[in-house]
Amino acid sequence: MGNIESSVSGGNHHAVDIALARRSSGSILKPFLYAAMLEQGELLPHSLVPDVPATYGNYRPANFTRRFNGAVEASRALSRSLNVPSVHMLHRYGVARFHDNLKSLGLSTLDRPSSHYGLSIILGGSEVTLWELTLAYSRVSRLLLASAGDPELWGMADDAPVYLLNRKEQPFCGDHSIPFGPGAAWHMVEAIRKTNRPESSTGWEHFYSSPQVAWKTGTSHGNRDAWAVGITPGYTIGVWTGNAQGEGRPQLTGIQASAPVLFHLMERINPQGWFQKPENEMETITVCRKSGYKYAALCPQTTTILAPPKAINSPQCPYHQMIHLDSSKQYQVTTACEKMQNMTREVRFVLPPLMEKYYRYSDPHYKPLPPFKAECQPHDPGALQIIYPEQNAKIFLPRDITSRENKLVVEAVHRNPRQTLFWFIDGQYITKTTGTHQITIAPESGNHSLFVTDENGNAHNRNFSIHRNP
Repeated sequence: MGNIESSVSGGNHHAVDIALARRSSGSILKPFLYAAMLEQGELLPHSLVPDVPATYGNYRPANFTRRFNGAVEASRALSRSLNVPSVHMLHRYGVARFHDNLKSLGLSTLDRPSSHYGLSIILGGSEVTLWELTLAYSRVSRLLLASAGDPELWGMADDAPVYLLNRKEQPFCGDHSIPFGPGAAWHMVEAIRKTNRPESSTGWEHFYSSPQVAWKTGTSHGNRDAWAVGITPGYTIGVWTGNAQGEGRPQLTGIQASAPVLFHLMERINPQGWFQKPENEMETITVCRKSGYKYAALCPQTTTILAPPKAINSPQCPYHQMIHLDSSKQYQVTTACEKMQNMTREVRFVLPPLMEKYYRYSDPHYKPLPPFKAECQPHDPGALQIIYPEQNAKIFLPRDITSRENKLVVEAVHRNPRQTLFWFIDGQYITKTTGTHQITIAPESGNHSLFVTDENGNAHNRNFSIHRNP
């Protein structure tokens, strides 16, 4: 049980053993971050995570489609392999912690400090070998099997398997342990069992008749490495596709090149059965049906899920709030402009402005907050948000080929699309915007402050610094 198949491909370089070669991981490590956050109660399976434009220093991740969903369930972000939510989750969890987790899983190639990899570690900024990666996924399978009643299987996790290429035993170094328990492993496996990337569905129709498999693909930057790993109760299969020279090909993606090989092998093996749900290793948690967060008092609909024990400490739903409407329900009101007896109270699902901007197009049932009556505009700082730059961002603006200095595009969003925004840089008024709130500026090198305010006095500010090449 837990057999490991090693796929070696090297074009004309038959002497190159790619199974032991360091290759860019692409997004093949995302499931381990998901499981680690579940284990610590920092995430629930269906909690909404942001899928919006974000910049971390000079790093600005993008999804495969170059589109944003505003907010997406964590499990669905994993099954769709969305990049932006994954980077957001890693930023919350911490690169150093995740780096330690990966090393504990047996990925010895992560031999530099976590600061060397940064947030890009989740999208292919690190190197792994097919051999160790497949073993890491195999350990998850063995953990679930052990929790189902055969503890000897977990003891086998670090046994040296037979290396089928040369019939020798591949040596292992050190002890390895999984940084999450069976409950988190179960949710991880369930999420990737439902993997289906609609933005890259070529070939997916051929997989529906295949056996049950929890699987994940990955594609390195420049399409140099295509990965696919699949686990079942009986087998773990890892596939790498590429060439030893590291040349990229547009069609070389995990879903197009490696996944068909994975499923062809699975169909030949024809694995049976599925993992037993480790209910004794999990706790029942009441969650908000809409947001996926732990239940809060204003959540109108709830459900229960089984989650790792620390989920009891996960944050409560932040996205429901009580609003007061006039009798027509067309405007928000306050006691400054409406009698209490004429008000109607409603609980609404409300996202922050930036998330709402994109989410309202992906969820047709989402209702933006009604505007306030003109005569009672309250102070509502949450209605305005600067998208870029991030707070304390260090922005590098290189000169172009004509030695001219590049300019900086800054952007904000307001919950009320009809609001006019007024822009200030370092205390000096610059301009105003209506509709699309985006301007281009050319600040000098050094520290700066961006201040934006609306017609009602709501404001947002960001500090940032500009750096240019000499």
